[in-house]
Amino acid sequence: MGIPDPLLEYRAQFPALEDCVHLISHSLGCVPAKAADDLAEFVELWKTRSITAWSEWLPEVDRAGERIGKIIGAPAG
Repeated sequence: MGIPDPLLEYRAQFPALEDCVHLISHSLGCVPAKAADDLAEFVELWKTRSITAWSEWLPEVDRAGERIGKIIGAPAG
């Protein structure tokens, strides 16, 4: 028995991995199951709020920028 891999618990979140090994993540990675729900939520907000949805989207853009900045060592802001 090998050493347990803590990353294997995430495998169940990617339905395509039930039947295959995915070795081409550089161009198009496996879609996590939750992505469909998240995308539906985004489209519903866009459909019902149109341009006013930006008031909810912009803080998400800022948070993503801060996270990416930490990864690449950029100053905050």
